[in-house]
Amino acid sequence: MAENLKFSWVRLTLGISFLILIVSFFNIGRYKTESVIESDIIQYYGYLPATFIYGDVSMKFAQGDSVLGNRFWGKTAKNGGRVQKYTMGMAYAYAPFFLVGHIWAKVSDTHPADGFSLPYRFMIQLSSIFYTLLGLYFLSRILVRVWSSRIVSLTLLTILFGTNLYYYTTTAAAMSHAYLFCLVTMFIYFSIRFVKKPTLGMALLMGLMGGWVVLIRPTQLIIWLFPLLYGIYNKDHIRDRVQLLIDHWRKVAWIPVMILLVCLPQLFYWKYMTGSWLYYSYRDQGFFWTDPRVVEVMFSWRKGWLLYTPVMILSLIGIWFLRKEAKSYLLAVVAILLTGIYVISSWWCWWYGGSFGMRPMIDYYGLLGIPLCAFYYRFGRKVPSGKILAWVMAGVFIVFNLVQTLQARYNIIHYDSMTGEAYVASFLKLKRPPGYDDLLKAPDYDGALRGKRGVRYSPLEDFPP
Repeated sequence: MAENLKFSWVRLTLGISFLILIVSFFNIGRYKTESVIESDIIQYYGYLPATFIYGDVSMKFAQGDSVLGNRFWGKTAKNGGRVQKYTMGMAYAYAPFFLVGHIWAKVSDTHPADGFSLPYRFMIQLSSIFYTLLGLYFLSRILVRVWSSRIVSLTLLTILFGTNLYYYTTTAAAMSHAYLFCLVTMFIYFSIRFVKKPTLGMALLMGLMGGWVVLIRPTQLIIWLFPLLYGIYNKDHIRDRVQLLIDHWRKVAWIPVMILLVCLPQLFYWKYMTGSWLYYSYRDQGFFWTDPRVVEVMFSWRKGWLLYTPVMILSLIGIWFLRKEAKSYLLAVVAILLTGIYVISSWWCWWYGGSFGMRPMIDYYGLLGIPLCAFYYRFGRKVPSGKILAWVMAGVFIVFNLVQTLQARYNIIHYDSMTGEAYVASFLKLKRPPGYDDLLKAPDYDGALRGKRGVRYSPLEDFPP
C-alpha cells in the first residue's frame, strides 16, 4: 500500500486513544501527589531543575538539606564530584514540558517555582501521553506502507491497550519506556526512509533519534542493526547495502556527527563532574553475559513478559508471516529481538525491580508492531470470519491487560514478589484474597548483585508439592 494512504481509520484510532489517555490522566490524578517524580525519575529529571532553577549541576546545594536531599540524588566519584546515575537523555525529553511547567509556576501565586510543585508534575506526566501518541503515529506511518488502515488501527489499539505500554503512559508515567517506544519507532521510520531514498535530512534525523535513544539507554545501541539489515534477504541485497553506504558516504558521515552532538552535553558533564570523558555510573551493577535468564524473563511468575503481556505471542507468531507479507523486515526484526532479549536477560536484576510486567520490552513495541500487523492480516485472510475474530481476539487481550493494569495499580500484582500461587490466587481479582501476602516471595537483590542468580526457573517452582 502506498504511504499516502488515507488515514481515516488511523486518525480515528489516534483520536480515540488521545481521549482515553487524557481521561485516564485526570482520573488517576497522580500528578496531584509527589509520586510522579520518584525512584528512577528523580535521576532522569534532576538535571533540569539543578541547571535551570538552582544553577548548579553538581547539586551541592542539596547536601545537608532535608527536603532537597530527597529530591536530588547523586553518587560521589573518585575525585569527590557528585554525578547522576542515569544519563541526561530523558531530561531532553522532559525539557519542553519542564519549561511550560516552570512558566506556569512563575506566574502562579500558589505553586512554588522549585521544579517539583504541581505545574511541573502535571507537565512531566502529560509528556508521556505526548510521546506515546507520537510513537503510535510513526508506527502507523511504518505499517500503512504494507497493510490497510483497518489492520493498522487494530495493531495500534493492541499495542497501546493490550500491553503494559498503557500502564507506563498513565500510571507509571515519566519512566523511560513510553519515551523509548516513541524514539525507537521514529528511528525505524527514518531508517526506512533513508534506505529507500538517502537524503541528508533523513541521515540527520537518524543520527538524532539513534543518538538520543542510546543516550537514554546505552544498550539500545542494538537498534542500529535496523538500518543495516532492513531490506536484506539475499546476498545481492548485502552488496547493494554496502554500495548504498559508499555512494552516499557524505550523507552517512553526518550520522555519527549528529550522535556526537546529542551526546556532547553528557560527555562535558562527566568531564566536569568526574574528570573523565566517559564514566560508568552504575558502579557494581552490571551484566552476566554467560548466564542470561531468558526463560525467567519470558515466562516467570515474577515478571514473565509473555505471562503479563500475552498478546505479544501473536507478534512472535507474526514473525513467521513476515516471510511473505513483509520480508524486508524479517532479518532486522529477528536480529534486534533476539539480541534485545539476550541483553535484557543478562542484566544483574533480570526482573528490573518494581514494575508491571517486563518493562524493558516496551522499548521494542514499535518494532514488534510490524509482525503483529502481519499476524492480524494473515489471520484475517486464512481463517473463516478471520477479520471479525481478529478484532474479538484483540478485544480479549485488551480487556485482560486492562484488568491486570488495575491489579498492578492496586498492588494486587505485586511489583517484584509475585509467585505462581499468588498469581493464581489473585487471577483477575480486584481485591487481595485473604493471606495473600504469605504467598509472595521477595527477590534476593543482594545475592543477584553478587552474581547469585538463583535456581533455574521452573513453572512449578512456586507451587507446593
